[in-house]
Amino acid sequence: MNKGNEKMHLLQGEGRVLGYIRKGVKISRPGEGKTDYRFFMEPLSPLPLDFQEARERGYGFTGFMNELGYPINAFPNEEAAEAELEKTFGNAFFLFTPGLKNDKYFVVTDLVQEYGTTYINKEEAYLPIPVFGTWDKPLFDGDMDKLIAHLLAGKPLPGLGKKQWVRTEVPQMLVIHAGKDDSGKQRFLCLMPRKDKAFKDMHIGQGGAYFHVKKDNLTWAFFYADDPLLVENVVRCHHDPLWFVPESVMHVLKKQFVPLLDEEKPENQGAIISQQALDQTVRDMMLMPASSKSSDEAGRNERPEIAGKTTKGKTAETKDTQEKVKPPVQKNSRAEEDGALEKEGTAEKTEEKRENAASEKSTSQEKSRTAALKAEKVMNQKEEKKAKEEKREDEEMAFIHRFIRRVKERGFLYDERDLYNFHISAKSSRLVILAGRSGTGKSGLVRLYGETLGLSPSQIAFLPVRPSWMDDGDLLGYLDRNRMLYFPSDTGLAELLVNASRHPEKMYIVCFDEMNLARAEYYFAQFISVLEKRENPSIQLYNPSLEDRVYNHSDYPARIPLMDNVLFMGTVNVDESTYHFSDKILDRANVITLHQRKFSDMARLTRREVAPEVEVSADEYRQFRKDEGVVTLSDEELHLLDDLNAALDERGTSGGIGYRVVSDMSRYLANIPSGSPMNRKEALDMQIVQRVLTKVRGSQEQIGYLTSLNEENKLMGRFPELLKNYSQVSAFTESLRVLERKAKELRTYDYTL
Repeated sequence: MNKGNEKMHLLQGEGRVLGYIRKGVKISRPGEGKTDYRFFMEPLSPLPLDFQEARERGYGFTGFMNELGYPINAFPNEEAAEAELEKTFGNAFFLFTPGLKNDKYFVVTDLVQEYGTTYINKEEAYLPIPVFGTWDKPLFDGDMDKLIAHLLAGKPLPGLGKKQWVRTEVPQMLVIHAGKDDSGKQRFLCLMPRKDKAFKDMHIGQGGAYFHVKKDNLTWAFFYADDPLLVENVVRCHHDPLWFVPESVMHVLKKQFVPLLDEEKPENQGAIISQQALDQTVRDMMLMPASSKSSDEAGRNERPEIAGKTTKGKTAETKDTQEKVKPPVQKNSRAEEDGALEKEGTAEKTEEKRENAASEKSTSQEKSRTAALKAEKVMNQKEEKKAKEEKREDEEMAFIHRFIRRVKERGFLYDERDLYNFHISAKSSRLVILAGRSGTGKSGLVRLYGETLGLSPSQIAFLPVRPSWMDDGDLLGYLDRNRMLYFPSDTGLAELLVNASRHPEKMYIVCFDEMNLARAEYYFAQFISVLEKRENPSIQLYNPSLEDRVYNHSDYPARIPLMDNVLFMGTVNVDESTYHFSDKILDRANVITLHQRKFSDMARLTRREVAPEVEVSADEYRQFRKDEGVVTLSDEELHLLDDLNAALDERGTSGGIGYRVVSDMSRYLANIPSGSPMNRKEALDMQIVQRVLTKVRGSQEQIGYLTSLNEENKLMGRFPELLKNYSQVSAFTESLRVLERKAKELRTYDYTL
């Protein structure tokens, strides 16, 4: 059978399905000399209507172990592959989107491993439950009245789409909203009909999920995140807004629900919100005018003012009562009658003034209370933001300490400042290049960083650059237009980038080893332009107009999104066998020259076995990053860069300082961890070396005015002069050392690199 034709048609279903990997694998040969193994996924939750035939006929949904992160040719036989699956995923849940390939094979797509429970009940059906909002970002800012009003008014609840929800004949019984209680503890508000036992006509449309239920038919319950019933039985997805609840557990949960509005209890005791508040909120949501009320009902429902003050309703009532008991007035004469009327009018005006004064005072006090509440809210937000920032910094410092400890335990020798510098550069720029003498541990540092991130071998790609590389086809692969098949390069980079785009929750590292053995401007050209893009960056494998005609386009799409979960790194040696980087590379990279420690320090090195680290997710790594969005350099720092740039332009020297370089330097300085041994002044010195002095290269005639040595071997030139003039910004110890080295090279060789 033509392997290309196997991938010709792929029908992907709507919605996510819960399943587990059942026992048994089958060998597969995706190409000459390549062996992979097919595994089988057993669904536990309802399937889309178009895919129920798979369950009725006893079919399983298939996938390849390569999709689970295992490399090609990883196992010698089926028994070894099956043993590895049972060991690693024997008690794991997976979420997948069902697919039908070539109208024949049921396959898994968009596979994600989910958090497990105490055990997998393989004999029971799991019901999908929609979850709206998160603990950090609850729906409607945690306003439960508004949430329920949306539900009752037939308006959509945002956050659930057709890609997540399976349209089946199974009735939907439960809706969940994630949030926190007043103490900050994580809890869920759960809503369920009580009479019909399911929401009527639940469907996904524009704007979210629509439910239909009457207020007198709605029940509710709160469940906390650490509830043993949830922890032990319920699968709570960490990327899709879904829970999966065993059918038997659903019956247990239902017993804990109480009516939203209980007609048998006076004044809705025990209800989550009052009848009047609920009615008004629903009217507001539906933009309906409030129904007219009788004066008696209005008097009963009028909100009372501050204690000690009477409302207008009570004043009118008191006035009526006083009129009823007031004794009749004798009409003695016309003058007496006029006087009585005048007094009565004066009394009414006095009462009206009192009421107005009370109303104004009440309004003033209400404004004061509102202002106080707003101030308190702002203060709470600031404290919450500060607490989050402190937590983020603590987690990052813990990661750095694990990184340093792992370096020592593995028996490597690096300067601790280099480790901090490498971490800051990795998280603040898209490309980091490690330079230095051969054998100083450049590649080892990248590997150790990946180990500290807890990455598997399939998440790190080391690409030995070949001198023959001329374009990105050598790096990625090519399209055979005769057979309409895409053939990836043996570097494995295309496969890694595809996996990274399909698993944005995971981190990946790509390292170009000996990056300057070939001209990076040629083979790396497409990456150069893509790495600086902020919106929707992607790598193009072939012409997108041909994608539908490429048989294996599902494995190798025309465009691969290049997200921030991929770290690009490179190592370089500078000698006669290598090429020099142009400014278009240097402008986009932090070029770090590792400091070599003393050989005597090697005697104190010890090597020991180290346990694998817990994997750091992409979301956790993103928390390490700070992106202010604007340049945060001080005026003096900016003036320094202006003067350095003017010095470079003074004699038409190419390689000035561009806006991109200044933005990247600002981002680097903003990302210094609070516990770093480098302060801002030292970090600025590092950035001058890594982003500016890399451009100081050429002959004595070209750059001798920037740095040189006089007859007394004293450092001279425009750059040393400028750095000393800005000594209040930094001591520039490292920059002056590099300038001195370049000046010595100019004297000896009449050229510096």
